[in-house]
Amino acid sequence: MSQREVKTPLAFYFRFLVALLVVIGAGLYLVLPERRFEVFVIGICAFCGLALLVAFLTVFKIKNLVYGEASHRAELKLSMGTEKKEVSIAELALTEGTEKPKALTNGGVA
Repeated sequence: MSQREVKTPLAFYFRFLVALLVVIGAGLYLVLPERRFEVFVIGICAFCGLALLVAFLTVFKIKNLVYGEASHRAELKLSMGTEKKEVSIAELALTEGTEKPKALTNGGVA
């Protein structure tokens, strides 16, 4: 995962799906021909299991799929009363941004 990527459960599932495709593809290519059907069935079951898990979470708690750490912390601040008010879209557009330190942009190499 990259530092720029949004860290949410849904982003993890998309990454997991790509990794699963690579593992199944490698398994189908490298396994003995008489075992390829078993690898295919296991791969299909893994895809279906992942789809059911995401569907289950979507039906009951869709917010948990798309909320990242920053969103949970902001909501916690609001619920605990430590954040005094919500920031409007206009106010958010006027806030000053920050950039990453140069030492961290190249994998920690200066």
